[in-house]
Amino acid sequence: MAQMFAGGHPCGRPLRDMKTLLSRKTAPKGWQYFTVHAVTHDPETASGYDGKVATEMIGAKTGEDPDRWGWNPLRDHTAKTTARPEFSLIALICAGYEKTIQKDSWRSAEKRHFHYLNQLVVWGYTASAVEQIILDKHTTDTE
Repeated sequence: MAQMFAGGHPCGRPLRDMKTLLSRKTAPKGWQYFTVHAVTHDPETASGYDGKVATEMIGAKTGEDPDRWGWNPLRDHTAKTTARPEFSLIALICAGYEKTIQKDSWRSAEKRHFHYLNQLVVWGYTASAVEQIILDKHTTDTE
């Protein structure tokens, strides 16, 4: 199964898929509920996100030194602009989920990963075979 995880993220989801989603004129439908659900049900997604990954997801350039201790490019980006804050929030949450998904997450198939992957599918993402294992496990649990 390890070969299925090529592409930069543990479950093989290329960053460009998130860039496409987060570069649209309007935020994806249901983003408000998705973000509040993540913060209230999976708080580690908001507190443990990777600022570099989140910034890459929204395609922001900060021009800062990435080797600076404590550097958070998403924090720097949101300090410089008030445009499209909903996209920064979605990226923060998605980056938090990305950080929690490991290459063998399909083995334990946590509900939080189901919520995240299911929302991406609703927004038009096509799940990989490994991601589908996570989705299928929890889809059967809720039916």
